[in-house]
Amino acid sequence: MKFFVLIMISVMIIVPTAFTQDSKILSTSFYSASLERNIPVKIYQPADYSDTGNPYRLYVYLHGAAGSVNWDYAGFMKPILDRLIQNGEIDPLLVAFPVITFKTVHGKAIAYDLHFYADSERNGKYASVITQDLLEWLTTYYNLTTRREERGIGGFSMGAAACVPIAIRNNDKFIACIAHDGQASVKSNFFDLPALFTETPGPPYNYNINNGFYSMVWFGFAAAYSPNLAKPNMPEWLVDFPIDTQGNVIDSVFNRWMINFDPATMLQNPDIYKNDIAIYIDATSGERRYNDILDTELSALGIPHTYWVIEGAHGIYEETEEAGLRFLDAAMDAAVSKVVYDQDIQILSAPACITALNMFSNRDFKPQARVKNTGKEDQYGVSISCRIDKDGKIEYSDTFVLDTLKANQFVDIHFREWSRQKSPETLNMMIVSELDQDENKNNDTLSTTIEISNRVDDFESGFYKWTSETGWGISNQMPHLGEFCLEDKPFFSYDNNADTWAIYNDSFDFSQLKQAHLTFWT
Repeated sequence: MKFFVLIMISVMIIVPTAFTQDSKILSTSFYSASLERNIPVKIYQPADYSDTGNPYRLYVYLHGAAGSVNWDYAGFMKPILDRLIQNGEIDPLLVAFPVITFKTVHGKAIAYDLHFYADSERNGKYASVITQDLLEWLTTYYNLTTRREERGIGGFSMGAAACVPIAIRNNDKFIACIAHDGQASVKSNFFDLPALFTETPGPPYNYNINNGFYSMVWFGFAAAYSPNLAKPNMPEWLVDFPIDTQGNVIDSVFNRWMINFDPATMLQNPDIYKNDIAIYIDATSGERRYNDILDTELSALGIPHTYWVIEGAHGIYEETEEAGLRFLDAAMDAAVSKVVYDQDIQILSAPACITALNMFSNRDFKPQARVKNTGKEDQYGVSISCRIDKDGKIEYSDTFVLDTLKANQFVDIHFREWSRQKSPETLNMMIVSELDQDENKNNDTLSTTIEISNRVDDFESGFYKWTSETGWGISNQMPHLGEFCLEDKPFFSYDNNADTWAIYNDSFDFSQLKQAHLTFWT
């Protein structure tokens, strides 16, 4: 028979497993100086989120208008995020879902929360609440990156229409925008002029916000895009309406909309568009005509983007949200890979052999890490520190000084020996590079856990603890608990009458024990 072996040493001690924190949705609020009120926000926090270590990526998701303001976007997206992160398809990230209802500053209120996330002298600063107040609050209270290369913004419907111009105007803060079933092109709004005229018989047309849904939407656009507190052409509403009483477009108002809020127009303005933005757009079949025009305009400008149309009614769909998250992750990865700093020291990894220790092993334990100079300049006298603690109490600390670390060179650091405990426990280890002039603080720290237990090996981290000259190796054919096991000649038939062996490289100290039991599975 073939032997699939998972070996454990047991001394009648219950071994604790490493603590794993599930993902969660946090409901909280932040104060917006721009709107002078508290704004509710839901936060998706990935599993095993930590306030220390490498900062997390950020995705800001903007809700739609009308009834969709109060949809549970966070609850809908949580299982999608969990699955993609757990499967390693996207990196862990924090997602913020602000809930920003409309409260007018000047003039009469407009229903359906149609603020369009625009800074308006009439409505208030609904863009600044995102690009200033929310970002500042998030980076103050959460372990988040401040790099544009790892921040994205997206949304649904009204949120989709707004996230594209917001990302373009704030291209120093975001790397990508993810627009789900929105109406981002200003020109596309004019597809609805016949519906507006139907609600307002004429000419001459007597536009009134109470005439119907499309009238409400158009007044919402005007309040967001062309407010006028001094001499508006619609004094009752303090807006410049873009259509005259004969149904003609008023060029001065239309141009104002285009210059400040139309993506294709903004992308051609070098004073606005200084950094590339990755653009993702999807649309349901019913909303397609509003998005086809932006797809055509972006293609004509040579702006790389992704556009996807699916069958269905206006709404959010699992497949499009998943596609948007994959796109965002890929855009972030691509942007990060392009950034090269003059001075940048990175803690690459800690080997698996130091994160799972047997409490009876006689092997000397020296914390290790791989360090790389990813910057352009050679570095001298770089300090790398290691700290091990349990519940905040420091158990071990050491500092290693690298005399020279050339550009693009990596080295393996071995710290001094640590006299570890001979009992099962889980500790925290943090390894930090200390370079005062480091221009990228996002990769300076590596945080991991060390599990000390009575386990000899579960073979999840390779074959490094063993020696064999007779063909034993790691296989995934018949694991006991995890994904791997030890097998004689993996994926091949064993030899008849064979004497095969695999020897564990370490010895054990059982001098303080009355008895020991060996347990293994075949």
